[in-house]
Amino acid sequence: MIHTLVYGWIAGMAALFLEIIIATLFFTSATTSLPFDEKIFPILFPLLIGTALIEETVKYIALRNAFNQNIPSFKNALTNGVLIGIGFALFEACMKIVFHETQSVLLAAAISSIVVHGTTGGILGISFFFRTHHTFFSLFFLTAFTLHVAYNIFLSSHLATLFSQ
Repeated sequence: MIHTLVYGWIAGMAALFLEIIIATLFFTSATTSLPFDEKIFPILFPLLIGTALIEETVKYIALRNAFNQNIPSFKNALTNGVLIGIGFALFEACMKIVFHETQSVLLAAAISSIVVHGTTGGILGISFFFRTHHTFFSLFFLTAFTLHVAYNIFLSSHLATLFSQ
């Protein structure tokens, strides 16, 4: 169980590393306002989608590497997926502490991060269970990705606005 959380933590580190490289290559420091600023949203929209794709892919790779057995049970795949998502969220929460968010924003961001990453991790666990059935695998991976994009676009910016007032 602990090793699965560690895999999630490492996945969070890998995702951050990839996101930093992509942000450095393609974006400037002018993109620091919230996504709902009319001028910056067209620039940030692809970034929010790309971030979700990177994070869900890295979590899936961590999930795949966490299994020592070839065919996990449904319950085992789901549980490990949720644990990887929680480990990922814990890394994100630590990064928010390092970059000193205000306490109210930090609490809301940490709770919402645990919920979204735990949920998408569980969905990825289900997709891992169905990995030999490509239709089900694609459906569950797309569901996790879509949920994460919706979180990035709608909920995360609203939480930051709500708690920073």
